[in-house]
Amino acid sequence: MASVSFLDLGNTGALFAIILAVGFVVGKMGFLSKATQTGLTNIVIYVTLPCTIINSFQVSYDPALIRNLGLTLFVAVCSQAIGQAASVIFFRKQPHEQRSVLRYGMIVCNSGFFGLPVLYAVFGSLALPYGAIYLIPQRFAMWLLGVPLFDKDSQKKKSAVAKTFVHPAMIAVYVGLALMIVQKSLPTAINTPVVALASCTMPLAMMLVGSILVDIKPSMLLDKNIYFYCLIRSALIPALVFLLCLLLGFGGTVLHVSVLMAGMPAAVTTSLLALRYGADERLGSALIVISTITFFIMLPVWLAIFPLVP
Repeated sequence: MASVSFLDLGNTGALFAIILAVGFVVGKMGFLSKATQTGLTNIVIYVTLPCTIINSFQVSYDPALIRNLGLTLFVAVCSQAIGQAASVIFFRKQPHEQRSVLRYGMIVCNSGFFGLPVLYAVFGSLALPYGAIYLIPQRFAMWLLGVPLFDKDSQKKKSAVAKTFVHPAMIAVYVGLALMIVQKSLPTAINTPVVALASCTMPLAMMLVGSILVDIKPSMLLDKNIYFYCLIRSALIPALVFLLCLLLGFGGTVLHVSVLMAGMPAAVTTSLLALRYGADERLGSALIVISTITFFIMLPVWLAIFPLVP
């Protein structure tokens, strides 16, 4: 993957800023109610994002690509383990209502809904198969480790693995990998709408994130746990993943995708699950908003560092 030039970085930053601003204005005007946000989020997760993943795998079969996807999966597992360890080490003393939110936000980040559109905007479609593979460990972690932080019903863990295997993003990975391996493209009548729907993912996701920024309130800026969380989520974990890749000799797209995905902000489900199970949903909303801002602060830092790595 070619390095991102400062011109490309500027153009990408302007793209993000404009679409986020549009989302913010639309949210401020009340056009995106909570119900509408939830509906559009479901459209992205269940419709446009799977189309993006399937479309990204329609490339020429390359053994080197398969190898790199395997390396990305390995780094993703390591990154997930780092996040899990950080959630246990750093968030132990808070009351359950806050601790469950902070630990969930550390285990489950916004790498699917938000991460794949960011990768596409920054690196183009060639990075998307890597991003889709990177999501796999987090899907398991979400159901097996994340949700039980709020709901400790052990019976629900029995269906967790099944839910992971049939998640729309996972099904899209299966379809995409199969198409790449057998070197077949979708029929034109199917592929054309898939491509069209895939193109909606980035603007829809960014507008929704912009509308979430409306929820930020001055009182949120007083909780030191939020800043501590953002320091770990946005800086420490991606830095550790960066060092891991360097030590193992993983460069190029594997390193770029892994580091950016490791630093993604808190997932939208952080506040939704907190609200559902009686935890601190305001803290969840604050984590989403402020960690998203922190990610955009760190993004140009990492993109400036990447060209320095062989």
